[in-house]
Amino acid sequence: MEYVAKVGNLVEASKRFATLENIVDADVGNGTVKKQRSPSPDLHRVRQGLDLVRALFEQFLSSKIWDFRSSPFKIEVYTF
Repeated sequence: MEYVAKVGNLVEASKRFATLENIVDADVGNGTVKKQRSPSPDLHRVRQGLDLVRALFEQFLSSKIWDFRSSPFKIEVYTF
């Protein structure tokens, strides 16, 4: 549910800004980069989540044995 809210906030921000760079620039200019419910932290968190999912699938595809129990622990080292 956390990501649904963050993506929703980014959708709202996309109505005001043309690019992701514009969103970040506006937050930097307003001094709200670290403020909760600001688009920049939401963008960062969603990107981390997508990077984690990508790394998880890359590991699954490159492995002959798919072990769902141990993979997230190995991937966390690569994404964070």
